[in-house]
Amino acid sequence: MRKQKILIVDDIDANLISLEKVLLDLQATIIRARSGNEALIAILNHDFAMAIVDVQMPEMDGYELVELIRSEGRTKDLPVIFLSAVYSDEYHVFKGYESGAVDFVTKPYNPYYLLSKVKVFLDIDKQKFTLLETIELEKSRNYLESIFRSINDSLIVLDLDGNITKVNETACRVLEFSENELKGMSISNFFDQDFLSAWMENLGVSGNHTLPKTEARMKKKSGKSFPVLASGSLFRNIEGELMGSVMVLIDISDRIAHEEAVLAAKERAEESSRLKSNFLSNMSHELRTPLMGIVGYADLLRDEKLTDAQTELVESIYTSSKRLSHTLNSILDFSKIDGNTSLVELKPANIEKILQKIIEFYKELADEKKLEFNFITNCQNPYALINEKLFEEIINHLLDNAIKFTLRGTIKIELLNLKTESGDFVTVSLSDTGIGIMEKDLDIIWDEFRQASEGMNRKFQGSGLGLTLAKKFTILMNGKIFAQSNFGRGSVFTVQFPVSNHTPSLENKTESVAPVSPPAAQNELPHILYVEDEVMNQQLISMFLRNVCKTDVASTGEEALQMAQSAKYEGFLMDINLGPGINGIQVTQRLRNMTEYANTPIIAVTALALDGDKESLLQQGCSHYLAKPFKKSDLVGMIKSIFAL
Repeated sequence: MRKQKILIVDDIDANLISLEKVLLDLQATIIRARSGNEALIAILNHDFAMAIVDVQMPEMDGYELVELIRSEGRTKDLPVIFLSAVYSDEYHVFKGYESGAVDFVTKPYNPYYLLSKVKVFLDIDKQKFTLLETIELEKSRNYLESIFRSINDSLIVLDLDGNITKVNETACRVLEFSENELKGMSISNFFDQDFLSAWMENLGVSGNHTLPKTEARMKKKSGKSFPVLASGSLFRNIEGELMGSVMVLIDISDRIAHEEAVLAAKERAEESSRLKSNFLSNMSHELRTPLMGIVGYADLLRDEKLTDAQTELVESIYTSSKRLSHTLNSILDFSKIDGNTSLVELKPANIEKILQKIIEFYKELADEKKLEFNFITNCQNPYALINEKLFEEIINHLLDNAIKFTLRGTIKIELLNLKTESGDFVTVSLSDTGIGIMEKDLDIIWDEFRQASEGMNRKFQGSGLGLTLAKKFTILMNGKIFAQSNFGRGSVFTVQFPVSNHTPSLENKTESVAPVSPPAAQNELPHILYVEDEVMNQQLISMFLRNVCKTDVASTGEEALQMAQSAKYEGFLMDINLGPGINGIQVTQRLRNMTEYANTPIIAVTALALDGDKESLLQQGCSHYLAKPFKKSDLVGMIKSIFAL
């Protein structure tokens, strides 16, 4: 509540005391001033309802003071009563009015007379202040109303019974009702009872002032429901009395539609990925199976006594089949990586040991071309965090290129540790004295289907995916790959991977092998059941193993289980895709459930050669894995190793 203030001005203290006593009953604050200057200072610091000023004062008389008061915008309407004991004539009275006073009282004055005049001006001040408050309140109300109506979210004001008292334009538009139609309607017309019960519990019963944002469904005039995010709060009047609540409703139809669209897109992407994986798996199987026949029979012919012309033809078939197999692997790998369907697990691995294994194979190829092949290691810590299979693929692609594009001279592999500002690395450099790469082509050799020679007359064969895959595999393993070349003199390819702190247990970790019961007699060959639906492969593998083990053949999964129960086998060669009926995995799992075959070697001999297939088959019961196409020596070597032949 505003308390009124009265300014009294007189240069005589006794007059000020006397005047203050007269005004004591007014419940107003009295501020004294003993001169015109003091009065001006007081006006600057206080908001006065009126002033009572003595006319005759030294330095600045009352007339001068009032003129100064009237000259200021804030106080130009301040009511002033003059008091004077000397100047009571008509001239001075009119002069007082001219200077801005609203009344002129001569001394000695009647206290009741003066008091009544003061009361009049105080009442006028009250009315004026009330009017100003009303005007400001109306301005505020209009301002708030404008905000209320312009908010984009739906606002609904409810009384204590849940009836609508006020809505904004957004709520009208969303609910398809006019404002007049909505006023007086129960909010229960728009929400289900569960939501309303929660609303009343939170805002009414529990006494919470706000309702947390809650998803609900709301009905339009047409009966159509739509999702909203509802929140709200209680509101009270000036006296603190609870009046009702305000609901804030956000239409989240677009958000829900977007979320559903994102989910649908995710499901479509997952389905597409699944279909792609199935397609790649089927393509791998359909291509590797006949390729197995080409590689296998060519491999058998190489062991036969042939004429030079026949030997040349067989070698051409064998070389072509290997190139076809390599191209198939590259295309399938590229499809997997390009579609981000390959999950890469990184583990500490000894790069030196991996290189030694790879070099044994490629040294034979280098010897065939009469190329010098060197492996140099200056590596103190050969352990890096890699995916071993992908690393092997990188080195294979780089060595394939090195041998292919080097007609004479040397191929060198160097392994070393490298310290840089960004960390410590295990570095593998492969250098050759081959044809080299033009400087302008160094940036494009990583692009898919790019080769040293292009077009119909290109000299060197291949898919053009080797370097593309090498780079993508390197990046997947957080590594780096570089190329340097001197056209006509050779190239250097370098790969780097972060050093890993080696745990000794990792080096000694080997693949567990199920114990094998030796043959019944020392000179007796192991008895093996080969499960395969392709007749060509049945004949081929039987020829591979004719001097290695005794081999029976089953064409279906069901036949394999019957034969396994009728005879005792020391091992199984298991194709996975067996056509109609149960597949090789199901046969394997049923065999494992038989006591006599719980630990028997089961070799997955399969065209399933995509990333993760080996691991999956080993987890599902197979003890070994051999991907088609393979050479006779690969299978025979595995059999001899398993059975210690």
